[in-house]
Amino acid sequence: MIAYKLRDWVSLNKINWRFLSSNPAAIHLLEANPDKICWGILSANTAAIHLLEANPYKINWYFLSMNPAAIHLLEANPDKIIWRCLSSNPAAIHLLEANPDKIDWYYLPHNPAAIHLLEAIPDKINWYCLSRNPAAIHLLEANPDKINWNELSTNPAAIDLLEANQDKIDWYF
Repeated sequence: MIAYKLRDWVSLNKINWRFLSSNPAAIHLLEANPDKICWGILSANTAAIHLLEANPYKINWYFLSMNPAAIHLLEANPDKIIWRCLSSNPAAIHLLEANPDKIDWYYLPHNPAAIHLLEAIPDKINWYCLSRNPAAIHLLEANPDKINWNELSTNPAAIDLLEANQDKIDWYF
């Protein structure tokens, strides 16, 4: 990863450290200013695993459960997993498959790696959330009556479907 350097004219007092804690490219700056880290947000940062491993008592398990780079930490602490969040984590499919009773079917449609799980139990699909999933275009094309067009309008993989249904596009999104 490229290490970025702040310009000399940027004041550290003007930085929004909460948002910066989510930026994978800001790890070096965060390491140099550990007192300014927002640990909750950092727990979702895929480049921050080494910082979280060094400070396990500061981990926010809600955000960590969404972090694809944190699977080994989640596997080592299954009692701390937030399954609702894990259901949207594309790196967690093996954990979801091993614990189908813990899947949150509202959040699973956000997960681009979970399409096969949704196809296996189509009556549990949350079409609202699925409409924004770039990996779900084939399911949406096969079920146009279930599409949420507002959400589909945010889906970068839906251009062909949107071009064919321009009257349904939510132009705001």
